[in-house]
Amino acid sequence: MTNKTNKNTKLTLAALLQKKAAKETQEVKSKEVYVQSLEAEIVLQSVKRNILYKISDTNGDSTAEKMYANSLAVYHGVPLFQHPDFIGDGDPVDAVNEVLEPWEISELAVEIMELSGFAKPDLTEDVKN
Repeated sequence: MTNKTNKNTKLTLAALLQKKAAKETQEVKSKEVYVQSLEAEIVLQSVKRNILYKISDTNGDSTAEKMYANSLAVYHGVPLFQHPDFIGDGDPVDAVNEVLEPWEISELAVEIMELSGFAKPDLTEDVKN
C-alpha cells in the first residue's frame, strides 16, 4: 500500500460505495494459455474468492494436499473442465489429473490465482522478467 499516486486524495463514503458496487459487478477475467500435454489452448477464468478460500483451506503441508488444491483450482478456473461429459461419474480432480501433467497443474493454478486477484500485478511482472 505504499505506491500512492496522489497522497492528498481522501476516500469518501460515496466513493467507497461506488468501488464496492463496481467490484460486485466486475466481469470474469479470462486468458488463453497453451497447454503442452493437450497440444491446444484453453481458456482460464478468474475464480470467486469464496471458492479460492475453500480451496486454500484444503492446501496442507503434504505434496498430495498441495496438488489436490492446485487441481481443484484448475478445475474451477477452466470452464471446459467443468463440463459433465469431461468429469463423468468421477471426481473432478481426478479428471484434471488424468489430462494434465503435474507441472502444468501447478503453473495453471498460479495463473488462475493471478487472474483472480491473488497476486499484486506489478510483482507478477517482476517475477516473469
